[in-house]
Amino acid sequence: SWGNRSTVLQSGVAGGNTALVTQSDRRNLSTVAQTGDGNSAEVTQDGFLGSSQVAQSGDANRALLSQRGGISNGSTITQTTNGNFARVAQDGESNISTVTQSATSGAGTYFGPDGVFSVSYARINQTGDSNRSDLTQRGQSNFAFIDQIADDNRSTVDQSAFGAVATVRQTGDRNVSTMIQSGRYTNFNVNSGIFQSGDDNRSTVTQSGEATLENGSNLAVDNTVRVEQSGDRNVSTVDQGGADNEVRVAQGGNDNLSTITQGGSNNVASVTQGF
Repeated sequence: SWGNRSTVLQSGVAGGNTALVTQSDRRNLSTVAQTGDGNSAEVTQDGFLGSSQVAQSGDANRALLSQRGGISNGSTITQTTNGNFARVAQDGESNISTVTQSATSGAGTYFGPDGVFSVSYARINQTGDSNRSDLTQRGQSNFAFIDQIADDNRSTVDQSAFGAVATVRQTGDRNVSTMIQSGRYTNFNVNSGIFQSGDDNRSTVTQSGEATLENGSNLAVDNTVRVEQSGDRNVSTVDQGGADNEVRVAQGGNDNLSTITQGGSNNVASVTQGF
């Protein structure tokens, strides 16, 4: 290997920051900047013309970033509060991912293979070419799981909620999904989210409602959205407000259109098309 470049900048009051950068193949660029205390960053680049940036200015954050195979993969992880976790894996060519975490501890806890987290947790996996994922986590206790396994997919997730889970899985080509969460206790069921397995599908989910725990909400269904599209060129739009509402959309076949708007409370909407 040759032409790789790595820069690590570390400062802080108590220290205890760790950075591990491993580069092979050619002309990869990595920058790790840690200005808080007790942060950890691990970067692996095995490809050509890869670019990665990790910036940790809070405390006790952890970033795991892996770029393998292909050329021109780019990743940026920015963690500005304490106790955030981000894991990004990209295998292919020209994939881009951006993770910005500024959440605080709040209403939820995620138990997973990487540990137990109550601030924010991000996992992005992109396998294929020219995929892009943009994830922003603010608010309190937000968790995101994004998988894009094919080519030319786009995922945007913006979480400013008080306890939210965003699950996105796209396994076809040229799918586009947007999920915006600003409510309370949102999608506390990993079976909720956006699932697209065809080509050229579009999904937009906006959630500003809440699950009212004091009234005995069932978090498996209340304030949840599941959109599943398995055909081509389907379009789904969901705008969910109110309290304790539930949405289920399933579109097979091609060229279906679904639009759901919920306010009020204890509503259930189910759309099945194209099967």
